[in-house]
Amino acid sequence: MDLATLKANRGSIKGTFTRALTYVSSLDKATITTQQLKNKRLMLESHFSRFEKCQDQIEVQVTSDAELGIQFQERDDIEAKYLDIITAIDLMIEEKTPQPTTSAHSSSGGSSSSGGSSGGAGRGGVTKVSSMHLIYACGGDRDALIASHQSIFLRVR
Repeated sequence: MDLATLKANRGSIKGTFTRALTYVSSLDKATITTQQLKNKRLMLESHFSRFEKCQDQIEVQVTSDAELGIQFQERDDIEAKYLDIITAIDLMIEEKTPQPTTSAHSSSGGSSSSGGSSGGAGRGGVTKVSSMHLIYACGGDRDALIASHQSIFLRVR
């Protein structure tokens, strides 16, 4: 496939992620089902796989270092958007999934981290939180958070 066609295909896939970001940001959390969220996640995984193949082909065909740098940035931007969307979906699935109740005493013998942090608190007390998490946690108010598609780190106490 020629470079122009590959870039057009990538643009189509990129549009899918933009629409998915809008979709996830505007979901009615009360009516969406866990299965619908899982289906959307699977569909996005398929699109991301297509993106990676297309982007790989673009990067192989690019001849200048400057253009290659642009293509690497394009890859990073789309990967960040994809991860923000997937993370937001995973958080919604987690919120809708009943959590088993645990007793106040931990059987591990050590002090336990409270607050229900899922993965990250065990890694030096730092949890990676994307802008999509913050937007979602604040009821979807992007302007109040000046949302970007970059990750930030919050200290877990």
